[in-house]
Amino acid sequence: MKQFFTMGTHFKQRTKTTNIGSEIMDRFVLDKRTQSMEEYASMSAKLVNMVLTTCFLIASKYDEIDDQLVCINDV
Repeated sequence: MKQFFTMGTHFKQRTKTTNIGSEIMDRFVLDKRTQSMEEYASMSAKLVNMVLTTCFLIASKYDEIDDQLVCINDV
């Protein structure tokens, strides 16, 4: 997940935060209740980017200290 590390360095987040975001994304993809693998393959780039950004924001909110939080308007 190169996007997580790119966003992490851009917003000066810790490596642990990017790893948590990647793990959240993995759990979303591996969850059988959400979608089938065929639907994942046909996801648009915009939807994938939205899911990646959401996972990154959740990880940032969970792990980072208050002065380094990423606001949704910054993304």
